[in-house]
Amino acid sequence: MLWRSASSPASSHPLPYDVPAGHYAGAGVAWLAHFGITTGVGGSNTFQPSGPVTRGQLATFLHRLVATPSAMGPSAVVLAVGP
Repeated sequence: MLWRSASSPASSHPLPYDVPAGHYAGAGVAWLAHFGITTGVGGSNTFQPSGPVTRGQLATFLHRLVATPSAMGPSAVVLAVGP
């Protein structure tokens, strides 16, 4: 979802964690890892691409994405965190 909102940019980052080659989420997960938006599930060096995303995990993704405007590319709308 986040990768698609960034217009599905290409990433040269290799497939991280336990995401198998050819997985439908592979390009998105590589992009998330490239920008540090995901660091895997609980320090286990896994992503669990077929597992559910908790509210806390998604909040972390969103916070890291807002803190990394370069992830969204040059046409992104810059969002601010805080007052």
